[in-house]
Amino acid sequence: MAETRADGCTTLGSWGVNIKEYYTIEEVSRLLHVHVTRIRELADQADDPMPFRCFEGQRRNGFIYREDLVAWLDRHTVLWRDQRAMRPGAGDGC
Repeated sequence: MAETRADGCTTLGSWGVNIKEYYTIEEVSRLLHVHVTRIRELADQADDPMPFRCFEGQRRNGFIYREDLVAWLDRHTVLWRDQRAMRPGAGDGC
C-alpha cells in the first residue's frame, strides 16, 4: 500500500521505493521482487528488452521511465489466473 511521508514523497509500503517518474535498476528489482541480475538480463535481451536508458558513454546507472516500465510489464506478464490455467495439472494451491 502506498504511503505519503511528511516530506511529501509517496512510498510503496515497506519496499522503500518512492513513486516517481524514473527508477534505477536496483529500485525496479525491489519493486518487482526480482534479483538485480535478472533485471539486467531482461534489459540485455535481444527481443524487446526492458527499456532502461543511460547517458551516452555510460555503462552504469541505468534508469527507466515509469510509463515505459508499465508498458513493458503489460507486454511481458500475464494475469496470475491465466498463467495457472496454461500449466497442465495446476491446482488451487500456489
